[in-house]
Amino acid sequence: MTKEEPGKCSYLNCGREIFWPQGYTPQPEEKPCCIFHSPLIEQKKEAFRSAWQEFLDQHKNEKGEYQDLNCVGFIFPESVHFMDATFSGDARFSDATFSGWAGFVCATFSGAAGFEGATFSGDASFDFATFSGEAKFAGAKFHGDVSFNLTRWQGGADFSDAKLKEASLDFIGGNYKDKDEQEHDIRLFKGDKQIGFDHVNFREAKRVRFERVDLSRASFLRSQIENVDFIDVWWEEEGKGHKIYDERKWRERRVKGETEEKGEGDVGRDWIRAWIEAVREEFRLLRRKDKDELKEIENLYHQLILNFDHRRDYETGGEFYVRENEVRRIRKGWRGYCFEGIYWLTSEYGQRWLQPLLLGLAVVILSSLIFYQASPIASALVVSRLDLFTKIMWPAFCLNVASLFGIARVDNLGLSHTSLLWLSLQRILVFYLISMFLLAVRRRFRR
Repeated sequence: MTKEEPGKCSYLNCGREIFWPQGYTPQPEEKPCCIFHSPLIEQKKEAFRSAWQEFLDQHKNEKGEYQDLNCVGFIFPESVHFMDATFSGDARFSDATFSGWAGFVCATFSGAAGFEGATFSGDASFDFATFSGEAKFAGAKFHGDVSFNLTRWQGGADFSDAKLKEASLDFIGGNYKDKDEQEHDIRLFKGDKQIGFDHVNFREAKRVRFERVDLSRASFLRSQIENVDFIDVWWEEEGKGHKIYDERKWRERRVKGETEEKGEGDVGRDWIRAWIEAVREEFRLLRRKDKDELKEIENLYHQLILNFDHRRDYETGGEFYVRENEVRRIRKGWRGYCFEGIYWLTSEYGQRWLQPLLLGLAVVILSSLIFYQASPIASALVVSRLDLFTKIMWPAFCLNVASLFGIARVDNLGLSHTSLLWLSLQRILVFYLISMFLLAVRRRFRR
């Protein structure tokens, strides 16, 4: 609020005439406001209708478009209808209060659409609307059923810090037919503009649904998303699981900062230099200093795992589990790089059952070769009963497996200390790989 002039509205720089309902006695603490900013919702309804229509007529151009509509802080006592409306220039509804239904169905916003801090007390619909500029809903408060179905977002959108107390939000794309019976497929948020849902507590909402939505450039940093319905959505594809946009932003910002600090240039496009750059990137990421942000990204992945596992979509949950471990590996630095790296190499973080099985078999075969070479006695025990091929491998393999599980003793076969040490190490490796195999099989059966 600014210092009000006598007889003028006290809301910011409004300057309109003060409105008091007929027969109404204002209290000393009440601020004098115009018809548009007055909080006296019930008392101003009738007077508001004529003033609102006059206001709209003043902002209409010869094409019937609303030119630079400024409704900042307006308190609408009844429903607002902007069906099929076109807003030329910026449309500003920041800090406005929609007491009834807010209808922007099929509306077109040619400039920025500002709804920052707006309050939607009732239901609202932005179905089939087109936002050519940025759609700003940061800090908006939703209390009813709000839908953004088949909405076009061409300039990005910002819903950060939005409040969803008992609200229902739908972001649904899909197929539809226009007036010429032409079919169209709308994937919400498709494009190269960022979509922000940071610092949003989706737990407060009755329901939040994203269906046929492109979330490859959507940020959910420090938001609670484990109860959100994600149906047929697009994430950024990555060789190691689905990557969320927040991790991508962090990596780009981190690598760019390290590169500029050291003055490193382009390494070229050939595969050798590309590989060198990939190694450089890993080292840059390991020198991270922003553990808190990485922890938040890791927490987002964990929420997504719980979300999809709860809906029995274990395959998608497994993709996010891979990314969670990748972020944890970077966050823990060199210690995490070692342990999480072994976890990845042996079973892809418990997602591949065949990988530990083959590695375990390879360890046993390698140990059997060492066992055979180190102990002529062992090979002589069964050599007379096997053909040429099995004379080389099978006896040592049988004794090696038997000793691995404690069925046979090998300490009396004349093995060197080095061979005995390797057999002990083999036991540790094999049992670790067996546990990774069982973990992966368990995940596979859950799917």
